[in-house]
Amino acid sequence: MTNNTWLFKNECPIRMVSFDAEVFGVIEKFRQRKYFMQLESCGILMGEKRGMRGEDIHVMHLSTPKITDLRTPVYYKRGVLGHQEHLNRLHGSSKGRIQYLGEWHTHPQKYAKPSSTDYREWHKTCKYFEDKPVLFFIAGIHEDWVGIQQNKTLYLPDYSKN
Repeated sequence: MTNNTWLFKNECPIRMVSFDAEVFGVIEKFRQRKYFMQLESCGILMGEKRGMRGEDIHVMHLSTPKITDLRTPVYYKRGVLGHQEHLNRLHGSSKGRIQYLGEWHTHPQKYAKPSSTDYREWHKTCKYFEDKPVLFFIAGIHEDWVGIQQNKTLYLPDYSKN
């Protein structure tokens, strides 16, 4: 079951994360329903930060796997080429409104959960965005995982509100 809006607790710098239905339509095509017979997919999440302090994230676009990405059924390493150009085009055409929000990838699991490799890579990513929240999304076969990381702190949705 997929959700397209998540609410976070007050201590999180982000109050709400939402995805356009079209973004989920693209992710749907990459879900690893054939488990280890499909490659993990990955890309970047792009959209707007809304609200008075940018506390609401709205994902409107994503990049899809590129030839420069290293992909296996249980591992991926996202390349830069193609993904950055996609972001640059959208950022320019929107006059800066569309921006980098985070990363997405798939897992061959019914209920997505981060691996130790995910946590390590996210920590590296957050070093580039010091003091800024970064969105991480994993598409599982039946259920997705979402989190916000700022510096070394990872925030999960408040499931009592979702």
